[in-house]
Amino acid sequence: MRRITRSLAFLLALIVFFPLAFTVSAQDEETVQKKSKVKDDLEFAMILARHRFFDLANEFTAEIKKGHMTTEDEATLLLANAQILTWAAEYSTGRSERGEFYTQALERFKEFIDYHTDHPDYNKARIDMAVLYQNHGMFLSEEIQLTG
Repeated sequence: MRRITRSLAFLLALIVFFPLAFTVSAQDEETVQKKSKVKDDLEFAMILARHRFFDLANEFTAEIKKGHMTTEDEATLLLANAQILTWAAEYSTGRSERGEFYTQALERFKEFIDYHTDHPDYNKARIDMAVLYQNHGMFLSEEIQLTG
């Protein structure tokens, strides 16, 4: 009798928990697909920026931001946007544009550093921001020499 009771309890547990396992698995798979979509989109935006299509890369990241994202995705997007703006500042030919890109990139890095202290790229972002401050300072020094 005990053996039959244990078998029935096992079957009942199997019937109850088996569908739950697939539900959780489907939700996890959907999350993974969304993450890979955001990651793929960011990779495409970075490729655009590397080929100096900064406006398109910024527009593309703005579109990515409109979709549903996790906190980690938002942090990664913010960091990618900071990098795109950094490249834009370094490679733009217009001096006023360069100044604006420097300012925007520094704002993105500051926002990332202020709100995402547990992100794996936190220390790298701090170093990148320090380098960006140095480059921005040299740019401002050139501006002073050109106008003075």
